[in-house]
Amino acid sequence: MGESMAPPPELIEKTLYIFYFFLAIIALWLFWEFGLEAIKKALRTQSAPPRGPMKINITTAITHDNKYRLYIDCKMSQEDMAVIDRANFKGDMLFNYHSFHYDCTQSYCVAHLFNQPYVDFRDPNDCEGAKERLIEALYTLRNRIEYRKEAEQKQKRGGDTERLEI
Repeated sequence: MGESMAPPPELIEKTLYIFYFFLAIIALWLFWEFGLEAIKKALRTQSAPPRGPMKINITTAITHDNKYRLYIDCKMSQEDMAVIDRANFKGDMLFNYHSFHYDCTQSYCVAHLFNQPYVDFRDPNDCEGAKERLIEALYTLRNRIEYRKEAEQKQKRGGDTERLEI
């Protein structure tokens, strides 16, 4: 009757090790999902010049496995990146393309300029067409950024006032 129902200490110790192992796995996953992107963004922002134009290199090439690849290397100023964040331009589409890996159409958005350095195509005409649409969209993005900067400056000065005598 005096027997203890408590589990042996070895079993408790093993259970705690397993629990801490899974807890560490979850912590690593959370860091990978959320912390790593924040670190990358901070490094990208710090390495960018404070002001200046966007510098974009667009290259087309054929890969060893016969994919037509559009390489996009975009360098942007800290000021422009801040405007894109404040104006929520990151989700704006630059061009659509047919996915090389899936049977669907995908969008290449402003956010992809920072983390997707290339897009693959099956056909060279699709690659060239995407390149042309990208260049046009980048000029439009530049205009939108400048317009937003001007609007923010006007807002800081108190907005526009028109005085009329009619």
